[in-house]
Amino acid sequence: MRVLALGRSLESSPTAALTRDHARSFWLASTLAAAAIALIPLWYHVVLVESGVQGIIAVFSEVGVYPSDGCLAVLGLMAIAHPVTLDSRSRWLGVGLSLLAAVALLSARQSRDQVLTSGLSGQLAILALAWFGSRSLQVSRTVLVAALVASAVVQSALAAGQFLFQQPLVAPELQLPWLPGDVSEGGTPVILNSAGERLLRGFGTFPHPNVLGGYLAMALVCLPVLGVRWPRRAALWWLLGAAISIGLLASFSRAGWLAAVVGLSVSCWPVVRQRHARWWIAPIAAVAVLSAITLSPIAPTIAERLSPAPIPMRSNVA
Repeated sequence: MRVLALGRSLESSPTAALTRDHARSFWLASTLAAAAIALIPLWYHVVLVESGVQGIIAVFSEVGVYPSDGCLAVLGLMAIAHPVTLDSRSRWLGVGLSLLAAVALLSARQSRDQVLTSGLSGQLAILALAWFGSRSLQVSRTVLVAALVASAVVQSALAAGQFLFQQPLVAPELQLPWLPGDVSEGGTPVILNSAGERLLRGFGTFPHPNVLGGYLAMALVCLPVLGVRWPRRAALWWLLGAAISIGLLASFSRAGWLAAVVGLSVSCWPVVRQRHARWWIAPIAAVAVLSAITLSPIAPTIAERLSPAPIPMRSNVA
């Protein structure tokens, strides 16, 4: 009876209440941050300032509110409601993020498009507050990576389908700045194969394949975090990595390819150098991937993308 009474007194004590509140805030913040990352590809948004430009570049000259912005804004409000003392390194990083938003706002006076620059400043301020919220509430890194990888797998499957069927496969309701019905349309992001045919690059639900490439590369580089957290599910992580790699390949984003190669090399090098258990898997996997790409039907197209043939110059001399 005394034990039960002691347990009830602890549960009703202020310390227990604070612990429950902290756990609730922790999971809420982790959910918001994970949702913000997973919803980045969702391009549906509320336009605040219309763009005067048509076509694919319209998205770069408008101000809008996206689903991820809502999650980040709530996370920023939680940072204001739950301020904490940061260590020296985090404090300097927070100051840098805040100054970045402030400088962007000050530069609006000299900008050609003051509204667009002010919108950028607001976006940077929201990101800075969201970072403070993540730090103060100790958002789970594993949850963030899991959300990123899950979203990347969906985008990868869509990008692979777009390249395979040569169709956008995206509903107009997502408000992408362009949805080509024909790859011959001007401004459509395409790749030329060895025969000179125009092939639609996979873009998922992003406005451009290069943006998709960066998103998938980031997911691929962060994937080993899940392997460290759950090492017994290595087969699943390799399978997800292969799925994301297919989408990254279908985007034909050279910057995305380079980012993935450099990022994975940096993360895997300590394991290979220290000869950890199964350190040989990474080099063998790299050789297997390169061999599969070399023997695939799209190998000439990839080679053309990596080393495009020079365009002959016409002579103006009669």
